[in-house]
Amino acid sequence: MNQLALIEKTQSLIAAGDIVGAEAFLTELADAEGDRALMVVLEQLPPKDILAVIREYDNSKESVINLLITPAMFAHAVVIEKQYKDLTRTHLRGMMNSVIFREDADPVEFLNAIGDLEGGSEAMADYFSEKWSRIEAFARTGTFDT
Repeated sequence: MNQLALIEKTQSLIAAGDIVGAEAFLTELADAEGDRALMVVLEQLPPKDILAVIREYDNSKESVINLLITPAMFAHAVVIEKQYKDLTRTHLRGMMNSVIFREDADPVEFLNAIGDLEGGSEAMADYFSEKWSRIEAFARTGTFDT
């Protein structure tokens, strides 16, 4: 399949609400043609489509998309996550934890990419909202209370 067809297939699965199918399709692509082929497709997908896949994926399992997504791609997806108005921020925390803290990731690189985007600071505040008292304590004392 050529790149355009791969992108269209992925987008049509996402548009139809078949997020599991889209993730499976992308995983099959990586298995058959390698990570580089998957990255070519991911680079062409709009952030909202990448968000759809990583947002709905079961974070208890490793996802090839979560393992390969770049800080810039992820930052754009995180910023538009706010549009879902998830008051519990469950999806945001799951996405952040599964991508930023993956084995080969540099968390600072991801956090900088998010913070550098318009709306990124708000996304970070949402992510840390449950830990706000600990963050304030750290700002005052320089240590985290345990």
